[in-house]
Order: sequence, then structure tokens, then C-alpha cells
Amino acid sequence: MSAPTPRPGRLDGLVEFLSFRRALGRAARISEPDRDAVARARTVTRQRADAADTLWSSGLCAEGLRLMRGALSSSVEATLALAGAEARAASGGPSSPGQDAAEWPESLLPLGFSAQERAALAHIVEEAERAELPRFDADLSAAHADLYRRLDRAQKTLERALGTAGRTRRDLRLSLALRYGGAAASAVAALAIHHVATRVPEGVHASASAVWANAPAFGAETVLDGRDDTYWLLPDGTTGWVEATLQPPRRITHVQLRNASNPPHGDRATHDYSLELYSGGQQVRVIEGSFPYTTTPELVQHDVGLDGIERIRVVVRSAYRTGAGLAELHWD
Repeated sequence: MSAPTPRPGRLDGLVEFLSFRRALGRAARISEPDRDAVARARTVTRQRADAADTLWSSGLCAEGLRLMRGALSSSVEATLALAGAEARAASGGPSSPGQDAAEWPESLLPLGFSAQERAALAHIVEEAERAELPRFDADLSAAHADLYRRLDRAQKTLERALGTAGRTRRDLRLSLALRYGGAAASAVAALAIHHVATRVPEGVHASASAVWANAPAFGAETVLDGRDDTYWLLPDGTTGWVEATLQPPRRITHVQLRNASNPPHGDRATHDYSLELYSGGQQVRVIEGSFPYTTTPELVQHDVGLDGIERIRVVVRSAYRTGAGLAELHWD
């Protein structure tokens, strides 16, 4: 068994980012049909993964889970196609070790995965193939939600490792030209808009430390939309915050909060939290709170009575079940 290809260090990674030296070499080495096979498999991966995220974030979880399993399968197909292409390029013959799905973990060697990482990826691929997936959203369990997260992580890990595999030399050179041109344009634009970017715009705006799967449906703005059936959600098992910025600052008498619940699963809700209020760039009050677990959360009100408040932040300290979130943030 050969040793894995070492992953590039930071300096090597920077050189590759600026030159595509290895990527251009691979594109020249691999035949056009082999390169197209890798590119097609990766395109299918992206299509399936994007559709899975859309369905999952919209509550259509059963079909989302099936598509995410398909996305991982397509990533495996891409790594097999790349391994076979590299083998043919090296030998100059038709043999293609690594194309046999049973030997798939070995196809990860050129991508720099360690034996432990290869074993972990092989385990999730095998588990995905064996898993009985629900036909209906109502049959989805916490175990299925956990499987979705692990399939998503595995698929993204493979896609990151594949990098520029499947792209042509012409496409890579065009990307370099656009990258250098874009960097110059960005520098000019940054100087032009610096004073605008540092100002807080008029009105009320929401922001958050993170959002589950970066899905807009669960973004920070949902806490301000006046609806109790939309939620800001954090990534699984993490803490974080969501806040409203008020411009101009104003008097805040009360703050009302409604916890998330993520129906029909009921697997995401905040437990302990801190309500922080800011004025003049300084934190002026912290109110500690705790939500009871329920699938039908009610508004919880906190007395404030402060003038000149410019930010209201809810900091999640702990969560129920899979993760935390918040449905509503109001004040008067």
C-alpha cells in the first residue's frame, strides 16, 4: 500500500492559490475523457447537494436525506474517476486501480487522506448504502437527522479535497486572470466605500454569529419578521448569538423573546441564554434567562427601561437536543 500524498502546507497552499501549478499539471496529464468523467460526477454532486439543502431547510427532510446520500455517492464516483485517470496517466495503459468501488478508500490516497481519515469516510459511505431511509417526513427520527449531517460533512470533505480536479487548463488560466483582476478591483472598491461600510445604516438590522447550513431560511432576519413559524437556527451543537442593531438608538422598555422548536422534529431550541443590551458601544445590562423545553413556545418578556439602546443581543449558552435557535425578538 502506498503512503498518502502529503497535504500542502500554508506556503504551498498560497503558491498553488496564486499559480494553480499543480492543478495545471494535472489538467495536462489527464486525458480529456477522464477529465470530463470527473467533472460530470462533481456536477451531479453539486446539484444533488444543493437540492438536498433546499429541501431539508424547507422541511422536506425525507427527500432531502435521499438526495444527500446521492450527493455523497457522486463524490465517491468522482474520486474513483480521478484515481483511475491518474493511474492511466502514470502507466500509459488502460488499467485503472482504484476504480473498483470495493477498493474506494484507496482512491483517497492521492488526495492526502490519512489511514484513519480514509477509514472514517469509508465507514460513513458504507453506512449510507445500508441505511433504510424514511419515505415520509413524519417518519424522520433524530438518528436520520444525525445521518444527514454526517453525509453532508463527508460529501463536503471529499469536494474540498478534489479541489480543481475536472477543470481544463483553459478554465484554470481564466480563473487566475479573473482572480488577479478581481483582487485589483476589490482593492479600489474597498478604498472607495470604506467610510460607507463603517457606518450603521438607518433602521433595524439583524445579524448572527452563525446560521445552520448557511441557509437563508434560518437566517438572523427571521427573528424580526413577526412570525412564530420562522426561526434563526445555529449549527448543530454550537453556541452563538443573534442581535438587532437599532439606528438611531432608542429607549427600550421591554424585550420579548420566543424560543425556537423546529417542528415537526422538535429537535432545536435554546435552553440557557443571556440578553445583552448596548449603548454608546458599551454593554449596559445583561439579563440571564432560561427557556423551558416545549414544542409550542410562548413569548417571554424581560423588563429593561433604558434609553439610547443601539444593540439587543441574545447569546445562546446551551441548547436542547440537536441545536439552538430563536423564533422572535421584539421590544417596545
